[in-house]
Amino acid sequence: MKKIHNKWGFGMAPLKDKTKKKYNNAVTSVYNLIQNEKTDENILGNISEFKGMINRCLRQDQWDWFTVYELFGEPDLRYLYPLPQALSELRNGLIEEDKEVVDDNIKFLRNSYAKKICEIFLGIEEWSVDDLGYIYILSRRNEKDVLKIGMTERNVVKRVKEINSATGILRPFSPREVFKVKNPAYAEKEIFKKLEEYRIRTDREFFNIDYYEAKRKINSLMLELRLYNKTPGTIKFINDDKGYGFIKNDKKGDIFFHFSEVKDLDSLEEGSKVDFFINYSKKGIKAEYVEIINDN
Repeated sequence: MKKIHNKWGFGMAPLKDKTKKKYNNAVTSVYNLIQNEKTDENILGNISEFKGMINRCLRQDQWDWFTVYELFGEPDLRYLYPLPQALSELRNGLIEEDKEVVDDNIKFLRNSYAKKICEIFLGIEEWSVDDLGYIYILSRRNEKDVLKIGMTERNVVKRVKEINSATGILRPFSPREVFKVKNPAYAEKEIFKKLEEYRIRTDREFFNIDYYEAKRKINSLMLELRLYNKTPGTIKFINDDKGYGFIKNDKKGDIFFHFSEVKDLDSLEEGSKVDFFINYSKKGIKAEYVEIINDN
């Protein structure tokens, strides 16, 4: 059998010095543009590079995708989805000297998650998961549907490196998905119950299941058990006739929501305590998956 020399899985390739410098220049350049509206001679190339870094995280198709994802602070991917299009529009606006397009996209990127991942990457803002832990899905490239699912309260990269350093590991595991959750030990226990029929051995963390199916089931379960760390707020205003309202949040101000995003709509009233996911769009911030917080 051919010996496998590398002990890092697909996506976890360490960055070479040249690549580190290239990525750092790109993030710094874009951050200066969206934060201070300052451009440099390489701004067009740096925007493209930064967009490529984000697409790595979304597509998970490059040897360093998880390395970049970690440097961004392992953000919820829903916050990254709108960024590539905005960056493309910004770049085109700069080329065509269209001030309105440039200003609109700078404003969006400044108010979106782009600013935060830049600050985490550059060390301006400390990356903290507070009291959260992680559920991870790992696999080997030659066994895509044999998934290793587990939890850690530490850095996921360090945990994967520990697994890959274990005696007898010939082909390294690669991260496929990371879920930030409250009470990860409880989350893992409930996930194992949910996926029991797919478990290869009762004493091991291996499951024979399609990755996308596992991801869907775990996400649904985490929502059901309310183990995601959602944003808290208070219902400030409701328009029953038009089916929308606003949630007051101490940090984000008033956030729009549509009735279609509310679970248990009949119990919703002004003053209700809720939690929700934030979605960034060109029209502004809006709330998704709004749930009432019961005090009991």
